Amino acid sequence: MVTACATDGTQRQLKVDEAFYATPGRTAMSANEIITSIHIPYSKEGEYIHTYKQSRRRECDIAVVTCAFSVRLEAGRVRRLTLSYGGVAESVRMATATAQSLIGRTWDASLASEACESLSRELVVSWIDPEVGALLEYKQKLIPSLFFKFYKRVTEELQQQSPEAMCSAKPGGRIVRGWPKTSQVYEVVDAGQAETDPIGRPIVHQSAVEQTTGEALFCDDIPPLKGELFSAAVLSKRAHARIVSVDLSAALSVPGVVNYVDHRDVPGKQRFGLIRADDEDFLAGDEVKYNGQLICCILATSADVARIAARAVVVDYEELPAILSLQEAIARKSFYDEYTAERRVGDVETAFRDAALVFDGEMTVGGQQHFYAEPQSCVCVPLEKGELDCYVSTQAQHTQQMAIVAALALPANRIKIHAKRIGGAFGGKESQAVRVSVPSAVAALKTGKSVRMILTIDEDMQMTGGRHPFLIKYKVACTESGKILALQCDFYQDAGAYVDISPPVLLHALSAIDGVYSIPNVHLKGYCCYTNLQPNTAFRGFGHPQGTVAIESIVQELATRLNLPPLHVREINMYRSGDVSLYNVPIIDNALERCMAECSSMSDYVNRVAQVETFNRNNRWRKRGLALTPCKFTLPYDIGVLNQAGALVLVYTDGSVLLTFGGVEMGQGLYTKMAQVASRELQLPLEKIHISETSTASVANATATAGSSTTETCGMAVLNACQIIRRRLEPYREAEPTATWETWVSSAYLDRVCLSASGFYTPDVVYEYDWKTQTGRLGNYFVFGAACSEVEIDCLTGEHAILRTDIMMDIGKSLNPAIDIGQVEGAFVQGCGLYTMEELRFSDTGALQTCHAGSYKIPAYNDIPAEFNVALLRNSGNRSTIYSSKGVGEPPLLLAASVFLAIKDAIGKNREQTGLSAVFRLDSPSTVERIRLACGDLLVAGGASAAE
Repeated sequence: MVTACATDGTQRQLKVDEAFYATPGRTAMSANEIITSIHIPYSKEGEYIHTYKQSRRRECDIAVVTCAFSVRLEAGRVRRLTLSYGGVAESVRMATATAQSLIGRTWDASLASEACESLSRELVVSWIDPEVGALLEYKQKLIPSLFFKFYKRVTEELQQQSPEAMCSAKPGGRIVRGWPKTSQVYEVVDAGQAETDPIGRPIVHQSAVEQTTGEALFCDDIPPLKGELFSAAVLSKRAHARIVSVDLSAALSVPGVVNYVDHRDVPGKQRFGLIRADDEDFLAGDEVKYNGQLICCILATSADVARIAARAVVVDYEELPAILSLQEAIARKSFYDEYTAERRVGDVETAFRDAALVFDGEMTVGGQQHFYAEPQSCVCVPLEKGELDCYVSTQAQHTQQMAIVAALALPANRIKIHAKRIGGAFGGKESQAVRVSVPSAVAALKTGKSVRMILTIDEDMQMTGGRHPFLIKYKVACTESGKILALQCDFYQDAGAYVDISPPVLLHALSAIDGVYSIPNVHLKGYCCYTNLQPNTAFRGFGHPQGTVAIESIVQELATRLNLPPLHVREINMYRSGDVSLYNVPIIDNALERCMAECSSMSDYVNRVAQVETFNRNNRWRKRGLALTPCKFTLPYDIGVLNQAGALVLVYTDGSVLLTFGGVEMGQGLYTKMAQVASRELQLPLEKIHISETSTASVANATATAGSSTTETCGMAVLNACQIIRRRLEPYREAEPTATWETWVSSAYLDRVCLSASGFYTPDVVYEYDWKTQTGRLGNYFVFGAACSEVEIDCLTGEHAILRTDIMMDIGKSLNPAIDIGQVEGAFVQGCGLYTMEELRFSDTGALQTCHAGSYKIPAYNDIPAEFNVALLRNSGNRSTIYSSKGVGEPPLLLAASVFLAIKDAIGKNREQTGLSAVFRLDSPSTVERIRLACGDLLVAGGASAAE
């Protein structure tokens, strides 16, 4: 009961039941009433009340279905029963007919069975909350499932008379993860290494304190200049249309609005593209190709005023045919034909004809939003003679510079791009940052004022694309013992409305399909598909995550079909030292075999397989799965021009050092590692070395900070510059060996010795692969790893928990184990998001519905492994890179496939017990819906008693 008080002082009591919520979005209260008290009666003897909330994510999420159940039992019979559901209709629904039919019944399995059947008939879901999404079929299955959990919980309490006795194995409650446990294992430096030499030591990230306390400065922390204007985006509301007219009159009449920019204000080139020339409009002119495309910008004296005015812009469209899904693009053969790729090795036709087992299938790997902490941001400050200082949140400063140069028809020496740090990127701030930097630069040039454009997360996700969704169709031939003889795959990639960086992503997905496996006969085809959705782009892993999860799923399916242990199948197909990969890169050491063996050992894999089997025998409604999967990642870039870097070292007369280079700090610890390199080479304490920013004015033509290669290239450039400084100071060291650094620097300065040095690096040998002729070599070396993950799923709801993950990662000689292990952990968790929960949903007009934190779900605290153990492979190295290290930013993400396959293993165990085939399709991400639906009908059409 609630007590409602009106504005005139009158009070009344209202019962909170179905009638209270009779009108969707409203209650039975009047507009002039407020709740002054809530009366919750004490429960009576024999009364049991429980509530349930099922959401897409374990915490901090909106419910898909929520419910409250209350039953009063006397002598084991139902005397009163209340069944209330939310999320199944626009307002609360009470299952009164079902409840009434069970009065007087004995609380037993037959009651549960009849209740589940009756609930499924009485409550038929036909409504979806657009904010939450969720499949109708999933919601329908939750209706009996959640009641059954209530039935089981009450039954357990009756038997044990102690709710505290509930445990993870009990279906009435949620999966219990236990207290978090972690371990990080790495090699310590040699005893003979100088105490002042920081290489190989777990040095704290240089910005850790500032970022933790909120003191770290990002683009929007730059104080506004006098007269600065704020830019707000006007985005397309159609997926594909001609722009008939744009009416700005209402927007320009809003107080505080100063001006606007559209495509007519661009003095130079109107379009840009990294792969395909003139691929995409800077600002849409005559046509929009996706919902969220930038049409124009409103400039005002504040960000709030600019956004209010932007909403007042009226755009008249003429609708054009739109393709709104990858499946529709495939059906209509909507391909960028010039980027279709193919790879043949051996003779797949003969292998398929002669093999003992041939099977085929398909799976989709969904897209993923970058969801960086700092949205796309830019502040452009006009100076004199056409100069612009542009502070851009980008990982590709040269790309932004050249895009602005093209749009403004100015030389590059007038455009300076700066960044002290950026708040994450993951590939999303390479080409796509142009959508903010160029309009801001155009606006600054037009108005002569500083212009600030900081997107909200909603605007960012609507304007920019993310990881490419893929559909992968496969056909496999193998022997009875599990040896793969042939693999044929067709890859369909959703590029979106423009090409962007899609072709190389597609090619790298093809290159990853062999995983770590030697397959003698291969035929691959890749199709780059055009859809009227956001143009997708680079994302951590760059095609490898899609290819890796596909091949690991294939291997798991092969093992299931042959009733062989999955690890055995992986081991007999694995590359060995001396083999050559599908794209001609030799396997030169046994790091892969060592990663697999040591991961198996550290995870106690063999014993835990038996423990999981025991758990699954003893538990009907919870199942556990275990998977140990490897990864292989090729480095560095296979495009020769990208394998270069520059650095600049400035030594001041007080002995302090200012260091700059072409790489951008975006949270990965690049600045810290580069300071470590300079510290070793100059033999200086880290406190003497400072890195202020990355700028095109310091290092020109820098390759984007991407591809897990920047530490390697920039580190060698810094090393080169520091060695030049050391050689110049060597005469002073020899003359006064006991003097200080400051003395040597001062002496050199007095002798007019140059105390600045520019360093440069490109590998002695640059390997390239020609995708058209299928010749060459795709990269120089591999990063290997292995992960073992154990999960538990709730077969009634689809919820899962990662109980434990053990990772063995080969990254050569770690420059900084603290940062590198952080990269391993972060990449793995981001991969868990990709493979288990992050899902994109679009409306029937092509609008992205999952465009903010309330609707788009990234992993939260309870979604990371409850026990998380990471170890770096000992005695590993890499002679061709900086201090024998290897790239670390992307490869660990692939190991999250172990979670996806552990979930599939758990579902398979449930299906076997239910009488369904253990061979089934599971698409990525394995959301709560997909897990629950894959488990089959457990409670209806057979009933709960039968399922028991």
